[in-house]
Amino acid sequence: MTLIAERAKHYLPIIKLLARNAVSEFRRKLRTMFKKSHIKPEFQPLLDKFPEFFLELSDTAKHYDGDCNLRYGFECEGGWVNILENHFEKIRNLLAEANKSGIECNYKACILKEKFGTCEDQGDFKSNDKEMVLKYWKLSDELRSDSSKTCEITGRAGKTLKNGRGWVKTLCLEEAERLEYR
Repeated sequence: MTLIAERAKHYLPIIKLLARNAVSEFRRKLRTMFKKSHIKPEFQPLLDKFPEFFLELSDTAKHYDGDCNLRYGFECEGGWVNILENHFEKIRNLLAEANKSGIECNYKACILKEKFGTCEDQGDFKSNDKEMVLKYWKLSDELRSDSSKTCEITGRAGKTLKNGRGWVKTLCLEEAERLEYR
C-alpha cells in the first residue's frame, strides 16, 4: 500500500464524520431560515411598518417555507434600528418614485447584517432601469456610512474599532471599553 493510500485510509473516518456533521448543521440551518421567530423584539416595529419588504414573501423565502424574507433575522444589534427605519423609508420613496414614472421596481429585504463594522443591506432590488439601480446602491452606501458613525449596540455616536482578535465593530466609547475594542 502506498503512503498516500495509507494516509487516506487513516483520514477517511474523520472526513466522513466531518461531512456528516456539516450536513446535519446545514439541515438545522435550513429549518430555521426565513422565520419571524428570529426577529429580535427591538426590530419588530420595522416589520410592522414595512411589511412589503419583510412579510410579502420572496420566491426564496417561499422555497424554504418561510414566513419572513430575512434569512436569519436582523444580523446586527438594535442600536441601528433608527438608521434602518430611515433607510427603508428612502427605499419606499424610491419605489414610489419609480412607480409614478411607470418604472417597474421591487425590493425585498433578504439579508441585513453587520459586516466590517457597518450595516450591510444585501436586499433583493430588481429594476430594469439603470438609474433606479444606481439610486438604490447610493442608498446602500448611505446606510453603510451612517452605521459607521453609530454604535451598533446603543445607537449613540460611535467609531469603527477593532478588538485584539481583529474583529471590527462600530461602538460608542462605553461599549468599546466594555467589549475591549480599540
